[in-house]
Amino acid sequence: MPSSPPPNPVMLFRPEAYRVGERVEGRQAAGESFLKGLVRHGGYEQFFVASPSVKESKAFLALVDQWRDEVGTKPPEGTKVVHVPYAAIHKARQTGLVWRPDPLIGEFAWWRRRADPYGFSICGVAHTTASDRVVNGLVDMLRAPTETWDAVICPSRAVQGMIKEVLDAEGAYLKERFGGKPSCPVELPVIPLGVNEDVFAPTDQRREAGRALRRRLNIGDEDVAALFVGRLAAKRKLNPGPTCLALQQAAEAIDAKLHMMWCGWFRDDKDKNAFLDTARQVAPDVVFHYVDGQIPRVRENIWHAADLFVALVDNIQETFGLVPVEAMAAGLPVVATDWDGFRDTIEDGVTGMTVATAMPPPDAGRRTAWRYECFYLDFAEYLHAITQTVWMDIGAAGRAIAKLATDVDLRARMGAAGRDRVARLYDWRNIIPQYQDLWRELETRRLAAAEADTGGHTQQGGRALDPYRMFASYPSALWREDDHRVLGASPALPKDVIAFSPRLGMPSQDPDFSAGSDGAELGALLPEDSITEGGSITDTGWITLARHLRWRDSGDPPVRPEKKARKPARKGKAKTVDAAK
Repeated sequence: MPSSPPPNPVMLFRPEAYRVGERVEGRQAAGESFLKGLVRHGGYEQFFVASPSVKESKAFLALVDQWRDEVGTKPPEGTKVVHVPYAAIHKARQTGLVWRPDPLIGEFAWWRRRADPYGFSICGVAHTTASDRVVNGLVDMLRAPTETWDAVICPSRAVQGMIKEVLDAEGAYLKERFGGKPSCPVELPVIPLGVNEDVFAPTDQRREAGRALRRRLNIGDEDVAALFVGRLAAKRKLNPGPTCLALQQAAEAIDAKLHMMWCGWFRDDKDKNAFLDTARQVAPDVVFHYVDGQIPRVRENIWHAADLFVALVDNIQETFGLVPVEAMAAGLPVVATDWDGFRDTIEDGVTGMTVATAMPPPDAGRRTAWRYECFYLDFAEYLHAITQTVWMDIGAAGRAIAKLATDVDLRARMGAAGRDRVARLYDWRNIIPQYQDLWRELETRRLAAAEADTGGHTQQGGRALDPYRMFASYPSALWREDDHRVLGASPALPKDVIAFSPRLGMPSQDPDFSAGSDGAELGALLPEDSITEGGSITDTGWITLARHLRWRDSGDPPVRPEKKARKPARKGKAKTVDAAK
């Protein structure tokens, strides 16, 4: 029996979360790769883009058009993009799903509760989890109206363990303070990130480009070239010390000249000096090359100039580790730490070699956490403080690099095994269906919960409370709906003093915003054009805004004050005229 079509998500879209641009950022690279995979393998001809303004939706369409000519993407011809304003996010009940490129789903859960508690599921993904903003967002899932039909996708088992630890700790605190059994209903499935495997496949053209790059860098045919691709940030991403120590040990153990290619970009001169000075002092027998990873063609071809990939990472910023997967897709054996997502993606002894790591036990870092919370440490210093306490087996890393440097056949076998592993497990054509299966399951739970509605969704909480309730203690009395009173605005006041934006809305209940109304279809709200400008919720309620503010019954027709005749426009100057006035 064929499965039902997967929900078509309304996607929260910010260009910075999906575009790599000139600088290599892991979160953006993962977001862009996912979006390409969804466009290519999702089977959707229309995409719903939630953003503050239509400008972001146009940026989405521009990306799709840009990818149309790229190998490994090729979106369907005629792909349409529909803009969904934030103010109309409740319209997502028509698709049943909202997607966020981060784990901060609590905010949208509040929006949903005010519109329709069963209207749609919310699904996010945890690309990075170390910052206080993200940790606070994870904690918020316990108090926000999240449901069992919501999910935060964890790209690795390590990330899933971290999120559960945070939620358990917060739940224990809430239990101690208020009693009960607080728990988070959000699903935390492990679904890995993916790659478009054919983008990295070693074709004849790419191999030739790799050989040309080796010649430009003076890397001989008998030399061995190791590679790392990513941010060259000593505190925030990769401390160069362990890598340089391991490379030096390998260089001393082999006869061939050993090269190391750092492909990426430096955040600032401090990072640049950290890499240059460490290489010079720690690894004098290794030839280092700093390749500008801001050049797209260089990033595309650098894989095919290398003999092996080295990623000795011990930073908690890492959650999955996409670059080792990209390296395996390019046919490179990998030497990496047994750290977070690397543990899931690299098959030790088959697609590469992993080296052991260790860190202090729980409760040893309370002082570090407190210093970060009190702003004594900034985020980079917090990351660096933790990294300095992580041990890795540098001797094993040096031996692994040396073994691969001296055994061409082993490199070829591991490279082929890596390509096979990526094709089976990490190509987006196999990952996107896992996302869609999850979205179907969330939809099934949501619809079942709506069918068995037991109530319990009436309280809205204090966040974004109705201002007329929140400030009811301010005035002498409250208005009644049958009152007819002039609010006292004077016709003599300048127009801009009492003018209001029509986007603000006034105190009435939008019929379509209520949980009991199905409202307009998305297609009716947003025309079939690729991009539509529509956007604010229409408020039909009690107050008419003009030169006077007048309270009136909702049945009264709008009253427009008489206007003085305008002076005719001067000849020779264009003027826009509103034909409705």
